[in-house]
Amino acid sequence: MLTRTVMLVEQALDSAKLKTSEIDHVVLVGGSTRIPKVKTVLEKLFGKTPKSCGNVDECVALGAALFAKKSARIQEVCNASYGTVAMVYNAKTGEEKLMNSVVIPKNTPIPCSRTQIYQTSEDNERVIEVDITQGEDEDAKFVDVIGRITLEVPPNRPKGCEIAVTFSYDENQRVRALVVDKQSGRSREVAVSYKGAGVLSDEDLKRKSAHLRTMRIE
Repeated sequence: MLTRTVMLVEQALDSAKLKTSEIDHVVLVGGSTRIPKVKTVLEKLFGKTPKSCGNVDECVALGAALFAKKSARIQEVCNASYGTVAMVYNAKTGEEKLMNSVVIPKNTPIPCSRTQIYQTSEDNERVIEVDITQGEDEDAKFVDVIGRITLEVPPNRPKGCEIAVTFSYDENQRVRALVVDKQSGRSREVAVSYKGAGVLSDEDLKRKSAHLRTMRIE
């Protein structure tokens, strides 16, 4: 094993086109460097006493992790999906269904910002209520409602007015939600944080179904 160690060191020096006299310090890492003979052989080869780091095993692991990170080009991503509860209209079947409408899917590279356009389906709407959801499931029963934005809009509006819902996710994993009434330009923005609001109850779902018939995705 010692002969192979010396061969590997000599090969590394040759590849780098270095002489042993050009090496300022020799640092020992890895479990095998605990063997006294290894230190003796390397001291003879380089003409200087090798130095040891505090934890020779941890040093190897840290080096491997840094190399892996550099090689893989690791990208930070969203840790959850964010969206809103909406009445989704299927143009082909003519059916409407209360669903969790995901705006930013989980594992989207960050920083990111995504927008989904919704439409009102009733005349004379005065208040737009947007629930902020966290979760991937399309069924509104199985996602957490972690916040709500209420936006007052002008009177005497026809149905079909566009409402833009935007979620922004920054490098520090801070999430913001923005609701914009595109007709009037009115908007409201909030910071999003999970506070254990919980899932919607059956009663909440019925109430939301009635209210969210004023908004749909086509």
